[in-house]
Amino acid sequence: GKTTAEMKTEATFTDAGWDFSTPIWKIESDKNDGYPYLFWQILESSGSEEVTIPASNTDPHNFASVGVTIEFQDGNANTGDLTLQITRTDEKPDGALPGAVQNISPRYWTVTVTNGSVDGSYDITLDLTGIPGIENCGTLYVLKRENDGDPWIDVTQPPYNGTIDRTNCPNSITVTGLTSFSEFGIGGESDNPLPVELAGFSGISTKAGVEL
Repeated sequence: GKTTAEMKTEATFTDAGWDFSTPIWKIESDKNDGYPYLFWQILESSGSEEVTIPASNTDPHNFASVGVTIEFQDGNANTGDLTLQITRTDEKPDGALPGAVQNISPRYWTVTVTNGSVDGSYDITLDLTGIPGIENCGTLYVLKRENDGDPWIDVTQPPYNGTIDRTNCPNSITVTGLTSFSEFGIGGESDNPLPVELAGFSGISTKAGVEL
């Protein structure tokens, strides 16, 4: 048996023959909770950023460290300045998926209003850089939910009724016409694995070898 600290130490795995010198395995303290992960996963560190959008302002506001741009279409006029905090979490979220959506990416964003309130419609652009498994932008979805206990909803469906612009996919994807902030995720049909996770794996020894 190994302790948690040992399971987060590279030598534990190199001593057992794991290869960290070629693009197979990686281990970094700020990714995957410190445990090893496969090189192709390209996990990024989670982060948070806060920006104040002035009343009636329609300029794009780039939350660069978390990969989000927000632009009000008609200004957030009636309630004064609006302060938003956006947190990007680089792990696969839980939650039921809607309709044809079969997979959800290992990255999602939480947008919280920390000051003011929303009275205008806005566009939001999400940076897809580094998300593996995007093979078909036509079957890529932006998902939204009010909190982590709710099922995910396609942003083009009620109650959100947004419009998706996939012009810059797979680099980014934009949703227009939203009026509330909450959690956002990226979903895909079967041709966008995002990636598919291994749900179960077992092996037994037989006379012929190992049966997986």
